[in-house]
Amino acid sequence: MVAHEFAELAEYLKEEGYPEEWVNTTLIENIPYYGTEFSIVELMEYKGDFAIVEMEFDISKGSIMLEKLTGYLLNTPVNREDLVHLKDPSWRREHITERTFQEELVPADYLFDTLRACREMSLLNPELVIKYEDMNRNSLEDFQDQAKALKMPAAMQVEIEKQMETNVERISVTIPIPARKGYLEATAHLKRGGGDSEYYFFNKYDLALNNKVKPLEHDYKYTVTTTKDENGLEFEKPLFRKFDSPIEAIKYFNEQNGTSELATGKVDDKNKLTPGQSLATMKDGKVDYVTKSFQGAYYNPIVENTVYVNRGVGFNMVQSASMLQNGAAYRDDLVSRQGVKYEAWNIYKFDEPRDNYGNLRVKQFNSGYGFKLEDELKRYEIKELDDPKKMAGLLEQLKDGERVPVIVEVPGAEARKLDVEAIPRYGNINFYDRDGKPEIRENFLKPGMGKEKEFGNKVEQGKQKGQEAGLGV
Repeated sequence: MVAHEFAELAEYLKEEGYPEEWVNTTLIENIPYYGTEFSIVELMEYKGDFAIVEMEFDISKGSIMLEKLTGYLLNTPVNREDLVHLKDPSWRREHITERTFQEELVPADYLFDTLRACREMSLLNPELVIKYEDMNRNSLEDFQDQAKALKMPAAMQVEIEKQMETNVERISVTIPIPARKGYLEATAHLKRGGGDSEYYFFNKYDLALNNKVKPLEHDYKYTVTTTKDENGLEFEKPLFRKFDSPIEAIKYFNEQNGTSELATGKVDDKNKLTPGQSLATMKDGKVDYVTKSFQGAYYNPIVENTVYVNRGVGFNMVQSASMLQNGAAYRDDLVSRQGVKYEAWNIYKFDEPRDNYGNLRVKQFNSGYGFKLEDELKRYEIKELDDPKKMAGLLEQLKDGERVPVIVEVPGAEARKLDVEAIPRYGNINFYDRDGKPEIRENFLKPGMGKEKEFGNKVEQGKQKGQEAGLGV
């Protein structure tokens, strides 16, 4: 969120549900500045819950930019005058039950929903308590716990921990992750706390998918070489950049305004290039050629999405990646706007407008929808179901939205190796061969299992009950 004047900032805050009495222009204009920063710290009440909301703003770039939003859920209401004690650990232990951090402006009801969800988790697991010790000592340990809960790839975690040791203010690490088709990458974002704090907050990660890109072989990378500037003047030495990510390479190439080439090649430790294949060229800032084999990847729209998380709670990276590839993921730690905990299968709504933050909306199928994964699996001749340990692993992967390899018995024939995927929207599972081609599921039913099951009415009822939510649930 970026505002250019206080009136615009006040309007943004009011639109997102923050109290009008403390976001009016006059109040904001009288907030004291600290160099190029200022903050708003106020009390809020929402549906019976009370919280302190702290917003930290930066104006060093000529505009008003929200740097961090913090919500503190209170045991009981406090006097506004007591806010001066907010940083006092003993005061916080007495009054605050949960807290959450966001890097961007979020609606007030979403902030409270997140705080309530944290409270629900703490009630279920007393070991999840707010840590009031020196946060610097806990940063790495907390991040490792969050990375594990969110099923972060090991390579990403290692790189983030390496950068944390340097105490840089912001960390962004991008790595490729397995895709059913094409190229998929994840980018984790961490931000160091203000002042001398060394504590890092992990609040969101991005996903980007181009399902037309073919993975490069061996040690090849994408390269962009620019030889002339926007005025047609030739550089004394060509500008050269290498990329592991085809998404970033295409984006960077399109940002050039001179004469450039997008290609593949091998780059050694001394940055010496062994050319591979030319993919696209640009002259005077205009793309004049894209090789035929690369046109699908180059012109294919990139599907992007941001996933918000809080202290390791949210859609994990496997779930989000599956959903971005039309899969469905199950969560049992969701909390309704009324503060009620529930479980649901979740899919992205690709055919509807995105939310106010440009992210895909989520459609949910809760327990009233009638789909029970365990019961559905037992209708088929899946060998892994005979082993409790293998069955538990199968369920975990399917609930993350993955296509999981299994061995399926076929009457009168040899057992087959297939992939299975949960399809809660239609109340069943799908089978695929190893090339991703769908198989007829009825061929793998156990003897005596009818080809039709009584699910239709429940589907229609579930469609009425299906809940919708923003991405940061």
